[in-house]
Amino acid sequence: TVRDFMTPVSFSSITGRGTGKKPLEASYLSIDAKNCVISDVLNIDGGVAVRVRNYSDKTEKARISHKNAVKSVKEISADGNKILSAIKSDGNCVTVSVKPYEILTLKFEL
Repeated sequence: TVRDFMTPVSFSSITGRGTGKKPLEASYLSIDAKNCVISDVLNIDGGVAVRVRNYSDKTEKARISHKNAVKSVKEISADGNKILSAIKSDGNCVTVSVKPYEILTLKFEL
């Protein structure tokens, strides 16, 4: 019957910090550029694809950092089927030039 499915909803709230030591917020990707943002993060074969967008009318240098060490970074086509160029990485960071209003897709192999 309908009455069997009518269950009162109960809510519980947890307030305050627990006893753990980990930070409340964390990110495995960061970008250091005034007018560039990471708009997409996609899982693709052998790594992670990251789309970087420049919202400026000027070319921007963007430094992208990953939490883990990076084996290689490649610029790929928007659909991910074609490698356009290899980009030199420095440990877990890569610096790229992003043209005005460009959407750049990078593949990080970890």
